[in-house]
Amino acid sequence: MATGPQTAPPTISTTELTAPRVVRFEDLEPGWHEAPHSTEAGYFRWLSTYVGGPPGFLHEHPATGLVGGHSVMGIMGLPAGQRQYGLHRHTTTEIYLILQGRVESLEGQGVRQLAGPMDCLYIPAQAAHCVRTVGTEDVLLMYVHDEHEELGASKYVPDDDPSLTVPEPHPQLVRWDDLDPWWGAPQADEAGHLRWSVSWVGGGAGTANRNPGVAAHSDTVAMGATVISAANAEVPERWETVRYIQVVQGRVRVDGHPELGVLQRLDVLVVPPGHPHALRPVGTEAAHVVWFHEDNGLPQPA
Repeated sequence: MATGPQTAPPTISTTELTAPRVVRFEDLEPGWHEAPHSTEAGYFRWLSTYVGGPPGFLHEHPATGLVGGHSVMGIMGLPAGQRQYGLHRHTTTEIYLILQGRVESLEGQGVRQLAGPMDCLYIPAQAAHCVRTVGTEDVLLMYVHDEHEELGASKYVPDDDPSLTVPEPHPQLVRWDDLDPWWGAPQADEAGHLRWSVSWVGGGAGTANRNPGVAAHSDTVAMGATVISAANAEVPERWETVRYIQVVQGRVRVDGHPELGVLQRLDVLVVPPGHPHALRPVGTEAAHVVWFHEDNGLPQPA
């Protein structure tokens, strides 16, 4: 996605964390120069990375974000009336989750797909893609990569490039409305712990896939959402993978970690492997959180 130079080496890796860490959205200065033509009218967009790569790889905020073991997570702002410049291909799998507004996915062979809030586009490696805004609302979307990609490795082509007429993989659209809520987490159906989850991306049996047959299939990563009712809390769990948890509605605290304070909308909690944790909504509004796992296995008891 990005081609610009990295200005400073990141200092903290998720592999070095010994406790949960919060990366706050308000601490990330939007980057306007990391993507081709992103400061030109018609293609305006900005990027902020919570978790990025080491030097030489995508990372817009090495001073305030973290370095992933092998994955990237960030947010893109695409104002109304704009689109990404050119269709492009990554050497990694990329996932777009629409947080606000609506987009049209422009793909090879003239394929187009519409996606709205909480819909997911699962984009296989080398699948040509870009998005444009639909309607009058600015778009916010989460992007994640399942592996690090060297700066300059992504390839952009004009819309009429002959390579776009050749059959190739296409992004898979997984709609929020098609995901049945899953209530199988420990004590999820009991007062005090009411919560349900869905999956946009997951693997087969024995993985964190709450919507098999509907979710996009991945042999490595997992991505989904959990809705925690007001006045309830998760039961502590630990996962043998790093977890990136973004608050998309409401506010939350992390039980047992008062030093982390309250997480607001768009803040990201990074939980290292094997560390027990549980979220609790603050106030009278349910909390909606999105989680991404570098591995797609199941949790262990806390």
